[in-house]
Amino acid sequence: MGRSRCGICEVAIWFLCSSFTIFAGVEAIGVNYGLLGDNLPSPDKVISLYKSRGIQSLRLFNPDQNALHALKGSDISVILGTLNEDLQQLASSQSYAATWVQTNVAPFAGSVHFKCIDAGNEVIPGDLATYVLPAMQNLDAALNDAGYSIPVTTAVSTQH
Repeated sequence: MGRSRCGICEVAIWFLCSSFTIFAGVEAIGVNYGLLGDNLPSPDKVISLYKSRGIQSLRLFNPDQNALHALKGSDISVILGTLNEDLQQLASSQSYAATWVQTNVAPFAGSVHFKCIDAGNEVIPGDLATYVLPAMQNLDAALNDAGYSIPVTTAVSTQH
C-alpha cells in the first residue's frame, strides 16, 4: 500500500514539473486584431497598447493599410490575412497575387515583421475551399518573385 502511494506521488510530482516546463517554453503572447466594430481606437493607439502590454505577435485579418503603417518599427510579428472575397482572384491570377504583394507587403517589408501570410480565414470547409490551395501557391510565387521569404498558410475552421 505504501509503495503505490509513493508511485502516485512520483507521478504527481512529474506532472507538476512537466507543467512548469510547458509554461516556461511559451515564447510570446499574440492577439487577433479585428477591425470590425464601432468606435474602435486608431491603429496607432492599438499598437501602442499592444507594445505597452508586451504583445509580441498579432494576426491582422485583412491588409488594412492604416494598421500596417502603425506596425512599422514595432517589432510585433504579424500574420497578415487576405480577405476571403479575394481568394478566387488570388487563385486564378498570378498577376493579381503579385499586385496584392506589391500593395500589402512590399511597402512594409523592411519595417514590419511578417511571420506569414494567411490565405483566407476559416473557409475550409466551405464554398471557397477550392480556391485556397491555388491562392496560396500564387501568393507564394508572388512573394518569392518579389524576394520575400514569407511563408503562406491558411486558417481552417474546427467547427463541424
